[in-house]
Amino acid sequence: MKTYKLILTLILVTAFFTGCDDYLDEAPSKSNGVLPSSIQDLEGLLNERATFQLERANEIATASDDFELNSDYFDANNTEITIGNIHEATWSTENTNTSLTLGWTGEWSKIFTANLVLEALDIVEGTDEEKANIKAEAHFIRAYSYFLLATTYCLALKGNETEMGLPIKTVTSFEESLKRATLQETYDFMTADIEEALKITRKLDYKNGLKRIWRASTASVNAFAARYYLAIHDYEKAEKYAQEALDEDNTLRNLNTDLTLISQTVTIESDGDPSTTETAEIINAKLDNTTSKPDILVWGEFYYERTLLNSSGELYPSDDLLNTYDQVNDLRFEYYMVENHSYIRGTDGINNPLFSQTGYSSPIAGNSNRAVSGPSVAEMYLIVAECQVRNGDFNTGLENANVLRRTRMRNTASTSDIELSASSQEEALTQILEERRRELPFVLRWYDVKRYNSNDDPSDDVDALVRSFYPYSASAVDQSAPLQTYELLKGSRKYAHPIPQDDIIASAGVLLQNTY
Repeated sequence: MKTYKLILTLILVTAFFTGCDDYLDEAPSKSNGVLPSSIQDLEGLLNERATFQLERANEIATASDDFELNSDYFDANNTEITIGNIHEATWSTENTNTSLTLGWTGEWSKIFTANLVLEALDIVEGTDEEKANIKAEAHFIRAYSYFLLATTYCLALKGNETEMGLPIKTVTSFEESLKRATLQETYDFMTADIEEALKITRKLDYKNGLKRIWRASTASVNAFAARYYLAIHDYEKAEKYAQEALDEDNTLRNLNTDLTLISQTVTIESDGDPSTTETAEIINAKLDNTTSKPDILVWGEFYYERTLLNSSGELYPSDDLLNTYDQVNDLRFEYYMVENHSYIRGTDGINNPLFSQTGYSSPIAGNSNRAVSGPSVAEMYLIVAECQVRNGDFNTGLENANVLRRTRMRNTASTSDIELSASSQEEALTQILEERRRELPFVLRWYDVKRYNSNDDPSDDVDALVRSFYPYSASAVDQSAPLQTYELLKGSRKYAHPIPQDDIIASAGVLLQNTY
């Protein structure tokens, strides 16, 4: 695999990092290129926040029905939606090199680092406890990246056990096979990694007053295990691990008190006439305590710091997503779904009359091209709630979801507007899944649609994702042509995104492409 060999070359040439516990205060310094000889050398590798924090799998966001591919906005400003995003958003399996593949390369890089750490544990000096925690963390990192890769580039597990999964990489050697294991073998590999990761004993602690979420802990491993087991429909284990994470930390940010609104006024041309202008107001949310650099970059509900980045553009919420919110009382809609967002995209200070496209503004410093993707307190409440509902205790499940709702809805709203209620298990499940979508836009919707369509409960199926857009080629959009309909039907093989063609070619036929 070209990606993996390139990563290997770079890491072997690059010096190992020395240990550095200060978060963002000082970048780890490089040594003189010696091989790791102590546990501190491995700590230095794992302290590299930038290596692990970003998830660049654009496909996860843009292919889901949370993302808006709007032809009117494209007509107004065709530089803000890239050809790669269009391929992803219409589930194209052709011309795959036109799509960004940083998600693929980025996660294999993390897997390589995890394998490097596991190999080095036998030759470094350190206590048994230190080595045990480093080992558990490396298995956690590897499982996390494999899960991200499998849910992006493979089909859902249930019903597809003998389909192609991923190459199993356990060492840093060039010689390890690039042949794709079966999907069942891939998930068995992840399950084994998770079981090793759950042996970690390092609790979630604090550094300089902030949660130490850039490194693995008992809470982060439990939270990821909950996400994993939910994806494969093991609701008993998913609830168990989600509750264990909550038992360690269940602190939620209250949007009524912890965020404020920041207003920005921009000038735009009126009706395309440069001599006539008008103003538009853009309102963004801001955390109440963003005076320190670290807090600008993290979300206080994280167990483990990960953010999904759309490297090639903004994250635009679909009308389908926007319509799930109570647009009067839900503060997530008011703070994170920013009306007139497209008016700030001009470069000359006075914008041409762009189509007024609503944009997403993340709780992470108001970034509009990234979303909170790491396991969080909110996600764990929703996992517990969903598992309880699926297992028949829907009243308790609704109450757990309402713990979260009370921190998200306007506190002056009526109780009936703040709290979810239902008269049946099926109605309660619908309520919980809609709440999950509102709370975790862009990052988990792709996973969720795949798991809904592969479980034994037809009530949560999503029959088709549908978009209307222009026809296009590998490099250009034909805006003169009529719009056409693009569909992703339930059961489609296109739920497995194409593997980058460069790596297929570089493997000399060993690494096989998905079949469509």
